[in-house]
Amino acid sequence: MTARSKQFIALLIFVLALFVGSTFESSAVVLLTVALTYFLVYAQRNRTVEPRVRPWWIRLGSRLITTMTILAIAALTVAWRIGNQWNENFNVVFAGIEILAHFCLFMILMTWIMWPNRGHVAMLPSGLVAVLLCVAAGGGSSSLAAQTSVALAATIGFTIASQIILGIQNGTQGEVFAHVEDNQTTNNSGQSRVWAGLTFPLLMLSVLTMATTTIANATNLILPTIQDKLQKQLEATFDPSSEDALIGGTRYVSGSRLGSIREHMIGSPQDIALRINCEVSPGYLRGTVFDLYGNRRWYSAAHGTHSRRINHPDFSDRPARRTGAARLTTVEGASSGRNRFSVLEYESPRVVSVEIQNDPLKGQTVFLPLHTRWIEAVSEELAISSHDVVQVGNIDINYPYVGGVGLTPVPQTLTPYKRNLLLEVPDRVDQITRSVSDQVCGTASTPRSKAEAISTFFQKNFVYSLNARGSGREIDPIDRFLRTRHSAHCEYFATATVLLLRQAGVPARYVTGYVADEVTDDSQAWVARNRDAHAWAEAYDDITETWFPVESTPGRSYQTIDVRREAEDEASFFDVFGSDDDASDGTLFDQAFGWLFSFRVTDPLFVIFRIAQWPLFFALVFFLWSRRYRNTQKGEAALDYQSRKMLKKVDRRVRRNALVRHPSETLFQFADRIDLMISDTATPLRDDAKKRMGEAANWYREYANARYQGKVPEPIA
Repeated sequence: MTARSKQFIALLIFVLALFVGSTFESSAVVLLTVALTYFLVYAQRNRTVEPRVRPWWIRLGSRLITTMTILAIAALTVAWRIGNQWNENFNVVFAGIEILAHFCLFMILMTWIMWPNRGHVAMLPSGLVAVLLCVAAGGGSSSLAAQTSVALAATIGFTIASQIILGIQNGTQGEVFAHVEDNQTTNNSGQSRVWAGLTFPLLMLSVLTMATTTIANATNLILPTIQDKLQKQLEATFDPSSEDALIGGTRYVSGSRLGSIREHMIGSPQDIALRINCEVSPGYLRGTVFDLYGNRRWYSAAHGTHSRRINHPDFSDRPARRTGAARLTTVEGASSGRNRFSVLEYESPRVVSVEIQNDPLKGQTVFLPLHTRWIEAVSEELAISSHDVVQVGNIDINYPYVGGVGLTPVPQTLTPYKRNLLLEVPDRVDQITRSVSDQVCGTASTPRSKAEAISTFFQKNFVYSLNARGSGREIDPIDRFLRTRHSAHCEYFATATVLLLRQAGVPARYVTGYVADEVTDDSQAWVARNRDAHAWAEAYDDITETWFPVESTPGRSYQTIDVRREAEDEASFFDVFGSDDDASDGTLFDQAFGWLFSFRVTDPLFVIFRIAQWPLFFALVFFLWSRRYRNTQKGEAALDYQSRKMLKKVDRRVRRNALVRHPSETLFQFADRIDLMISDTATPLRDDAKKRMGEAANWYREYANARYQGKVPEPIA
């Protein structure tokens, strides 16, 4: 392994270590270990190992030492990472991914120390496994562009590393830069020859990056829609027994089937679902909104129901208007590709910012408070549902997103078609809900007074419990719930509230999400755990033309951004650059500092593979063009140019058999060396290879004679 190849392997290992360290927040220890490995490897650069046959007991002892070293590395890795992650929210799956990724990296480092001059095949699969585990843990981002960048970079690195390592072990030198180094020493213009050797690979790399980016962009436009439709269809057709098998801690709450939120709450209840940075308690965070009820579950009219699908403009998703680049920084750190999108087209002088960090392993649902005006996220485009929910699939949830929450409701006109649908009540529960609604609402005349009466009815006459009793298939669970008044959980109260409101003539919808009212031990952020999953109702006020929440679950009271703090809303504690309305506040140093430390490993890859590809492509095309015509423009004879091209072609053919012409060799001497290799029994060649090499040796002699006579040599067959 030449010094250049060893440097390239060192670079690949450094990039892998940086990827692992940034993914699992272990960069300090990982990079320190890599630095120590570099020292040990380069300290052995002059060591030569004479091949010799060692006694069996020495070979056995060497294998035992190697095995014990591997076991020691595994034990230390497990102890280190489990000790770092051990708490009440310990996740076995994520811990396993983290341990295995670090173990693969440490195995690569150990292997390189043991074989510093030629590497080992085991380094190749270990590197791929480490990359895949980092991507699985969210290190490659969930955006297709970033994932494509990581995949392409891993492929290129694996290809070059395998050529170096496998080539050396097969005795063919395996030097990616061999022809470049040869060019450097065989021509006075060595630097231009280096570029000549690298031009074609770089050009192919540029074309490949453009092709993959085009595919990623096309996929990014199509795939989210397909995924969303497929998810809705699966949710609508899941057998209840299949849903029971799902573990609540592995996904975000959806809540379409009655009982699914309960299962989510009791499945890994301590697992953190969301981390929120906000100056006050964020309260209720909406994730999904449903508008049609039937067959024991809720459905979205826009994405299909058990009996129909609503194809109407009132329920169609709308594109969010991008108003420019993000104006706020984030506490948790974020990519530089953040943009601001309008969720509700309504100007508000008072907006409180709330930063939310999802768990990438749980899904891509976006959670925001009611009356969110805008969102800043890593995305190029967003879609907003008819219920003002940011649709899944468009945001890179590996990074936090920021929502601007207005302190006053936004007036929205409800069309007659949408109103009628939001007043629908299934026939199976029509009789009981109508009777209860008439009894509870009584003389209440306004939407808010009716909502207050229904909420009070449930709060005073029912008991909350996660052990709700089921009902037979012939009876709807809400029918039985209202008749027997048995204890139940939030899904029953929210569903019954929506249906009672509709019977009272108040348009209503069913909302699921999380309640974030817990502060972390270090008081640095709010958290919402699996146990904080919740369902509630939202009703429409015809008088003010605004939506308002209705909380009917006993023991619960609706929480949102505290309006008493509105005087402080312009200075959210994570807004490093100043107020929302003035993005230019703060010094240039502060902005540069925040931008620098918000970068992740995938950000420079994204820049290389998406932004720098076109300049690289045009630069390489220009280089090839200038290389082709520069010589003729400078007056180089056509004879010299054609002869040199022939010589390069034959040199490449001979190099395939690991035979490179030395700078001090004449063409006759090189031809004699080729003949010696053909006749050497120690390096057996196939007959067809001997024939081609013999033809090349004769051609070198003919070429030298022709050039001596000032003629153009005949091209080789």
